Amino acid sequence: MKKIIKVIFILTIFILGANAFSEAFKDVFNKEIYQFKKTAEKNPNNPAAYIKLGNSYLSYGKYKEAIETLTKASKLEPNRTETYYSLGKAYGALGEHKEKIRVLEQTVRMEPKSAEARVRLGIANAIIKNHKKASKIYEEAIKLDPEYPNLNYLLALSYYISNKYNHSIPLLKHAINLNSRNGEAYHLLGLIYLKQDRYNEAITQLQKALTINPNLTKLSHLKKIKSNKNL
Repeated sequence: MKKIIKVIFILTIFILGANAFSEAFKDVFNKEIYQFKKTAEKNPNNPAAYIKLGNSYLSYGKYKEAIETLTKASKLEPNRTETYYSLGKAYGALGEHKEKIRVLEQTVRMEPKSAEARVRLGIANAIIKNHKKASKIYEEAIKLDPEYPNLNYLLALSYYISNKYNHSIPLLKHAINLNSRNGEAYHLLGLIYLKQDRYNEAITQLQKALTINPNLTKLSHLKKIKSNKNL
């Protein structure tokens, strides 16, 4: 019995050691991470070294390592928004949305006139279905930059989810004026017209969305409109 226990103990130690060696082995042969790690070790007070290492971890799906490394960078250089954006991505990938929102709120405080900072924060709130807060943040962003890419659509979508269809329509029309190939805007506008029983207008918008990107909508929308018109 003692021999069996001894064998099990030796095997356990061997397996744990092999796993540790395997992880180290992976890092050695992941040249990018390995090089950035060495640079950070040589320059422990250089935030740029930790940012490069953290972003490398992020790109390879090592989210916990990315968070740990980028947090070090944020402490060394607290006023660099790019670090917090990367931290937000890592937290989001792990499903830690409250932490993601926390770091993105920091970017808004750091750059109060940045539409981009608010757009990122708005999307983070929309992901957890806090659409009321997302709408408020998008409204702040659009005052800063009415032509920020896809912001009109995002705010319109937020209003749509809250059943504020008449608020969505002018935003979607403006989004289309800014980009006539914005299939998402045509699609959402068509759905709003459908809910308002404005069938001809709905058909026009949904057909435009189909022309731009057939994956955005389905012909069943158009069939539903035609069947309703015949009632």
